[in-house]
Amino acid sequence: MLEQLKEEIIKVCRILNWKPTDVELVEIARQLSKLHSPTLQDVHVVVAKVCPDQLYLDLQGIDNSEIKTLLALAIQVAKSKG
Repeated sequence: MLEQLKEEIIKVCRILNWKPTDVELVEIARQLSKLHSPTLQDVHVVVAKVCPDQLYLDLQGIDNSEIKTLLALAIQVAKSKG
């Protein structure tokens, strides 16, 4: 499930060459799962806090359904990892 979460974060945030640890992914999931209806900016803020110094592609054209998918995965991970 963590690998799926990682891939969704990469897709939503358009991160280049990202190699987060499992601990970082769980922390991102925990923080995202606390947000009721996160925006793309919210997702970027959480990822940037947990994993600073990442390179991002252009953020235009992100679909809200991608953020909803990411949030659903984050909630699953956060629940399963406590």
